[in-house]
Amino acid sequence: RVLTPFEEEYQKLKANRRIVWKLSVGTVELELEFSNKTVVFSVSPIHASIISLFETKDEWTLSEMSKELEMTEDSVLSKLQFWLSSGIIYLSNTNNINSSGKNNQSYKVVNEIGETNVSSIVEEESDMETDSLQQPQNNVCEKFILGILSSYSELPLERIHNLLKMFITDPPYTQTAEELQNLLSLLVRNGVVECRGGKYSKK
Repeated sequence: RVLTPFEEEYQKLKANRRIVWKLSVGTVELELEFSNKTVVFSVSPIHASIISLFETKDEWTLSEMSKELEMTEDSVLSKLQFWLSSGIIYLSNTNNINSSGKNNQSYKVVNEIGETNVSSIVEEESDMETDSLQQPQNNVCEKFILGILSSYSELPLERIHNLLKMFITDPPYTQTAEELQNLLSLLVRNGVVECRGGKYSKK
């Protein structure tokens, strides 16, 4: 959803084409403005998508970010750790926590940034390297996912993950739930799969 405006503008220019986003590949250069300084740095598209949410409103819960980015809460929290450890985002509310201990926690962006924050903004590239290595299996997974969803009306991420472990054996299925989430999100954006209420179905 965060990238939808770009997709819409691109389709106006190229009516018969569409953008396919690979959120774990490449880097995005961002310029963040704080009350005391402006900082420019490079991060992965996923991390850029998370921080860009705070341009639309000041405070986000984990469940809201999960829904907006079409990612699992665990995946969002994993990527959010980068911004938390850098001191760019902070946990603003811990008083309204549900049974899972995280869904209703609120996050905000700091007003001022210190020198320690600036020097710590270094994005690891291991996710991008892993994604490029996983591309051949992504192609295999996509075929199995569409086959599975042809047999079921709708399935949650965990169920699809377990079925892929069962069916993909040569070579064995090695993707994590987070990597599968990224692939499913790509299929959703490409209009191949739908996601409603955390469950996926074939279009």
